[in-house]
Amino acid sequence: MKILQLIPYFTPKRGGDVNVCYNLSKQLAKGGRDVTIITTDFEFDEIYAKSLEFLGIKVLSFHCIANNFKEREGIEDKFLISYAGILSPYLGIDNILDTAKALQDHDDIIFYIAGDGSERQHLKERIQQEGIGNVNLLPFLPRAEYFNLVNSSDVSFVSLDERMRAPCLPGKTINLMACGQPIIAMVALESETARVIGEAGCGIVVQPGDGEGICSSILRLKEDASLREAMGSNGRRYLERHMSLEKNVALYEEIFCTLAGVRGSPGGRFRRGARARLEA
Repeated sequence: MKILQLIPYFTPKRGGDVNVCYNLSKQLAKGGRDVTIITTDFEFDEIYAKSLEFLGIKVLSFHCIANNFKEREGIEDKFLISYAGILSPYLGIDNILDTAKALQDHDDIIFYIAGDGSERQHLKERIQQEGIGNVNLLPFLPRAEYFNLVNSSDVSFVSLDERMRAPCLPGKTINLMACGQPIIAMVALESETARVIGEAGCGIVVQPGDGEGICSSILRLKEDASLREAMGSNGRRYLERHMSLEKNVALYEEIFCTLAGVRGSPGGRFRRGARARLEA
């Protein structure tokens, strides 16, 4: 017997109907039922799906992401550049406002900043006081709306303060590469972010504070649709080759086995252990 559980779209919060579905499907599977879940919910897919698959539960995900942000905002004829994320003093968001201010004479270019954080009020005041009319400041967006903005953008920003040189990669970089977005990264040239973007060939890296470099990068990409397409494809390809879930799980297993002094192929042993813990 096959049980089919349908989950409508939920806002990204744990609990509620998502937890009910998760627990119910586990009980049914333990009782010998053949369970298939069909979901359009990002939260369920990211948090629960992998653990359920250990129990033999099939999870079919259908994410219907809109690509109508420009149409909804009435900016179909504009070249849209976006930044979506935390508005922190360590991310150099002022560089975006400086760039927008310098490009105000280009009526066909518009900037959208979406997010929340300690810098939001400062950015809002700058936009108002300096009359930066080609920037729209949006609140933090639900996940589906975030991807609508990203997929509708012509170019996306990644921004880090000059001081941020730690060996890490902002999560939004991965999202942008997965969506095939060309990136302008305002990051230190010696940073890990600059290295990955350079290796992938998925964008242009500009030193934070280099206003002329940022502006010229925007105008270059605006005039070259084939370059934007190539960069977007490069990012997606790099992600699939080097950052897939399967590849990273295998790497973690190798590390854990090395630390534990375990010989042989670790994959099955770790996965069997994980499944046993879920079934307990």
